Amino acid sequence: MYMIKISVIIPCYNVEEYIEECIESILCQTIGIENIQIIFIDDGSTDSSAEICKEYNERFPDNIIYVY
Repeated sequence: MYMIKISVIIPCYNVEEYIEECIESILCQTIGIENIQIIFIDDGSTDSSAEICKEYNERFPDNIIYVY
């Protein structure tokens, strides 16, 4: 388990158009993914925002959390 230095909380509600760009921007930070935790809070999205967040959660299970 990593020692997380930064946690980023991202509220999600019908943001499929923007969420991937947001995630990739965070993942590309020079601090490194091992120092970042992303927490998605989904408030009932009706688009594919949830699926996108879940895909990233599967790719980075130690660093990305999805909460519905």
